[in-house]
Amino acid sequence: MTQLILAVQGDSAQKAKKIYKETQGWCDVYKIGIDLFTHSGTRLISYFNDNDAKVFLDLKFCDIPTVVARTCEICAKFKVTMFTIHAMGGIEMMKMCAEHLNEFCDKKHIKPRPLILGVTILTSISDTEFAQIWGTSQKIDMSSHITRLASLAKVCGLDGVVCSAHEITAIKKECGQNFLVVVPGIRVIPPAGPETEGLEGMKVKHDDQARSDTPEAASRLGADYIVVGRPIINALDPVAVIEKIREDIKKGSK
Repeated sequence: MTQLILAVQGDSAQKAKKIYKETQGWCDVYKIGIDLFTHSGTRLISYFNDNDAKVFLDLKFCDIPTVVARTCEICAKFKVTMFTIHAMGGIEMMKMCAEHLNEFCDKKHIKPRPLILGVTILTSISDTEFAQIWGTSQKIDMSSHITRLASLAKVCGLDGVVCSAHEITAIKKECGQNFLVVVPGIRVIPPAGPETEGLEGMKVKHDDQARSDTPEAASRLGADYIVVGRPIINALDPVAVIEKIREDIKKGSK
């Protein structure tokens, strides 16, 4: 069954803690991204750990192999459940991260070790922008590039990748059902009712996502995790929205 990751957003630890208290017991994992981490740092990771909440540290590490490998060690020390590195950081970087993390966790008896997820191509990037980045006017099949990155990530020892729902089927076929796929860019239609009044037509002021899909579709395609943030956080009743998401996930899993 697809699990739900709540992308905790806000400009302070206090707001993040408020979101957690409102949704405690309703989400499987809580994501800390670069925006929140810049404000609150490792203190917030410790807060979630102290409350037995699983943490997805989504900082998208990308640097020379030795630097990122040492950073993986820090993630293990803080006992995060999963974290991200950029697959575009290269084969050597991915391999060193996986090998170093395994060795460190064995040496320090850290179980379970954190899962390493490779970020493929951001869901905010469209086919047109991808072609611009690579300097070509020809039509580019972005899905094939993403699937190749996922295949390389698996060979290098990573546990899974972050990608849009559009690439799930190809990645599962190429890398196997046990290779994890985490899907951001999820769009949610809030449930009707007084607790969500006014949210049915809710629009994000600036929608970053170029490749998005619904919880039901992502579940049907085989997503292991979906990441949802603003539709839950901005709701008058976050739990009502979460319940709707879980209903959609169940529909997709049938």
